[in-house]
Amino acid sequence: MELLCTKCGHELDPRRANVQTNLVQCQNCYSIHRLDELMDNQSRLEDNMQNNIIEPDEMPIYKEKFEEDNSIFNNRDFDLMPVQSHFVQPPKGSKIEIFDTRTTLEIDVPPPGFQASDIFISLFGLFWLGFVAFWTTMVTLGRRLGYGFVFDSVLVGWHWYDFGYFDADSWTTSY
Repeated sequence: MELLCTKCGHELDPRRANVQTNLVQCQNCYSIHRLDELMDNQSRLEDNMQNNIIEPDEMPIYKEKFEEDNSIFNNRDFDLMPVQSHFVQPPKGSKIEIFDTRTTLEIDVPPPGFQASDIFISLFGLFWLGFVAFWTTMVTLGRRLGYGFVFDSVLVGWHWYDFGYFDADSWTTSY
């Protein structure tokens, strides 16, 4: 079965049809049609033409009727061809690049360089890594200061947990 565009009469390419969304696009005028209605109406038209009920000259009447029935589609812009004015332009000096084709839109956003807002988080990260490294080193070396700070903090937390959930009288440890 050959499907024809109701606006320009051009043959519709089946590769431009999407069965999941039930839409097909004319590659000549870029108009969008509902695939199921177009197939039903086209098969009805072919049956009528084979039975000599309708002549090919009467197709414009059918075309007007089809457009009236699908006026909801005529009120919207279904043009799938990208137009440059539809896109928001990147700010001046931006490294963002927009590549568009008939079927895809690619936006390339490169990672930003080091900015002033990154100074605080970098300094905090270095401080925190140094803090953790210092106490981990103290525990590893077996110094009383580091061991007691880290291990006793864990023991106090365990002690509170132990008394709260198991109702124990005491819990002792030695090191």
